[in-house]
Amino acid sequence: MNPVPKKDRISTRKQVQRQRYTKRMTSDGKPPIAAYGAWLSVCFFWGTTYLAIRIGVASLPPALFAGIRFVIAGILFMLIARLAGFHLPPRSAWKDLAISGFLFLAFANGLVVYAEQTISSGMAAIIISTTPMWVVIIESFLPPRRPLNLLTIVGLLFGTGGVCIIFHRELTETSFEVAHMQGLACALLATFGWSAGSLYVKRTAIHAAPLAIAGPQNVIGGSVLVLLGLAMGEAPKFTLNASNAVSLAYLIIFGSLVGFGSFIYALSKLPAAFVTTYAYINPFVALTLGWLILHEPLSQSMLLGSCVTVAGVALVNRSTRAA
Repeated sequence: MNPVPKKDRISTRKQVQRQRYTKRMTSDGKPPIAAYGAWLSVCFFWGTTYLAIRIGVASLPPALFAGIRFVIAGILFMLIARLAGFHLPPRSAWKDLAISGFLFLAFANGLVVYAEQTISSGMAAIIISTTPMWVVIIESFLPPRRPLNLLTIVGLLFGTGGVCIIFHRELTETSFEVAHMQGLACALLATFGWSAGSLYVKRTAIHAAPLAIAGPQNVIGGSVLVLLGLAMGEAPKFTLNASNAVSLAYLIIFGSLVGFGSFIYALSKLPAAFVTTYAYINPFVALTLGWLILHEPLSQSMLLGSCVTVAGVALVNRSTRAA
């Protein structure tokens, strides 16, 4: 059997991609309006999660607060996936689900919740928005090693410069308070958890629907946090009131179910490069809501640093898509 020439293989792959994209369109050749509505939902709701976390963690212990959210969301994801006719991933995939669930939820999200005990919701959102930069940096050291192109380097310089502007403001205005420094360090460390999880998922193939994958990941990651919280003696401190109960319910419904569901729907109807631009909008949603509702500081240097950071992330994303 003669092998298919490389040129023909590329042509065939492009035809398949074109056919898949065409299926996303309405009869007039345009994506449905609902897809853009779903994208806007992701931009807004995922930006509001930082505010909800800040409100919840003000009176609830961090590990149990985050863990219970993910366990409940995971169970609901599995029920929804089952009702939609999706099967759970095969047993062979559960090791990958456990590792990715730990990195994304127990490690990264757990650190974000811990960080927001001492740093503002807007600050946490800005730091987490730098995750794509760390993904590119880490990936450049992994086989097959890909050298950074000029656009990527410029983007990394912009992003780093923006973070330096923000951190300079934080360091000069907080007088190096230990708790505040720990919060900043945890948020920064969380970006490495997200980066490691992203690269791990990218290099493994879990053959299942995204909704079916999200359920086990949430339950596993959430269970780790619940066990950690119990081991740290957080149970006696877990007392629900009107404020933190609404925060927890909001994160489960809108942060996890609606946010993720909208993300999956938007991806099925719109180009991925467009859908992922939500990451540039989330920090500004978080900054605005934190300022309006919690009266968090919003200085000129913070806005400048945010804009420079997001511009750097956008350049890095653009360079990786063009590569």
